[in-house]
Amino acid sequence: MDDLLTPYVSQNLFLPKAFVDEFLEALVSRKDDGIEPFARQIDLWWTALMIGVALDKRTTMPEQDQLSKLGTGHIFARDQWRIVNLELIVLAKEGEEVCATPSKVLAIGHEYMMTGLEWMAEKLRASAKPTLKLMTEIESILPQH
Repeated sequence: MDDLLTPYVSQNLFLPKAFVDEFLEALVSRKDDGIEPFARQIDLWWTALMIGVALDKRTTMPEQDQLSKLGTGHIFARDQWRIVNLELIVLAKEGEEVCATPSKVLAIGHEYMMTGLEWMAEKLRASAKPTLKLMTEIESILPQH
């Protein structure tokens, strides 16, 4: 196992149950030819995290009993670049010391993810075509060049 992945394997990743119950079926594909915008739950988690970073806001996670386990850090095995990216975000925002503790890195990632999920939920609830609305609204938070 790669040295980068090893410290994260035992860490858990979560999504809030309320979001899962309300939106997961509309957002995450259950088959290869699905029309949903995300192929995997980790892709949804990551996009929400990036939205939170773009908005430069962290939101506290719900209590443990209000969370749905997405998986463990082993989910990063296919996409180890995500670990590097997340650690760079934490390094820039919190400093080098925090990066030495994977549980703290993921806690910060979860807080950014929560902000992104709240942003997504607001956009999804406000539209008759929620997936299309979500995809077009993401452009509004991208840096303008």
